[in-house]
Formats: sequence, C-alpha cells, structure tokens
Amino acid sequence: MSPLEALTARQLPGLSLPETRIAREYLTAHAGEFETVEFQVRLGQQVDIGPQYGEEYRRMAALSSQRRADLVALAADVVTIVEVKERISLSALGQLLGYRTLWQAEHPDGRRVVLVVIGSGLSPDAPEVLTAYGVHVEVFP
Repeated sequence: MSPLEALTARQLPGLSLPETRIAREYLTAHAGEFETVEFQVRLGQQVDIGPQYGEEYRRMAALSSQRRADLVALAADVVTIVEVKERISLSALGQLLGYRTLWQAEHPDGRRVVLVVIGSGLSPDAPEVLTAYGVHVEVFP
C-alpha cells in the first residue's frame, strides 16, 4: 500500500492501537521517502510440524513460526525495515539484525537496507547501543 493509504487506516495490520499511532507518526514524517509500505512482512523459514497433523494445524504452525517485520518501506534503491515498540529496548537490536539478514537472503537485489526502531519511550542505554549498530532510533512521545 502507499504510505498515504496507511495513514488513513484505523488500525495497521499486526499493530496494537498505540503502535499504530507511533507508526502513523513515523509515516507522516517520512511518507515522501517511500513508494510503498507493507506490514507484518514474513521473513525466514517456517516450521513444518509434520504430516501427522491436519493441514490447517500445519498451516497455522508454519505461519506462526515465521518471523514478521512490523513495517517494510520500499523506495527505488532502499529498503527500510522498521520495528515498532511502545518502549524501545535492546531487544529491537536482535530483531532488526535478524530481519536484515533474512531480507537480504530472500531479496538479493542489492538494495541498501536501513534499520529503524520507532517508539514512544526509551529504555536506558538503548539509543546508544542501537545507534552503535547502525539502527536509526526515532521517538514519538
């Protein structure tokens, strides 16, 4: 969807209402930078629990086991992977580094990948550590 379409949605896919507010503020600030945005982007492998289970259970297990990036914003030569947190902590670092690796493995098109975490609050030391690993931190109180 376009960034402007995302701004009109009551609640964004996979995000709570507080996370939706944060994501909207981010998209408002950066809408002109992106051509499209996608939510709950599945990355990585799925778990197969085996043929002894029904197809519906296998499908649910596969989907629930796969990683999901909150927001992926695309531009011509840049992919921006965004993790949305009410309170930004160091846990976002592992998620984003993992998402970047999985994205690059699944999309070897050479686009530059930018990592961003957005939230309404910050845990102590989080900004310093996240930025040291190249993650952009944006707070929308």
